[in-house]
Amino acid sequence: MSPGVVVYVPAGEEHRFVEITEDLSLLVLFAPAAEGSHETATAP
Repeated sequence: MSPGVVVYVPAGEEHRFVEITEDLSLLVLFAPAAEGSHETATAP
C-alpha cells in the first residue's frame, strides 16, 4: 500500500497485520453505526 491509503474493516470482521517490513503509522477510528443502520457494535 502507499501513503494515504484508507482501509475499512467492518465491525466484527477478523483482521491482523502480518509481515510488516517498513515503518508503520496508523490512525485507528472507532465509531458507532450510523443512525438507521442495521450494523451493531460488539466488544471483542
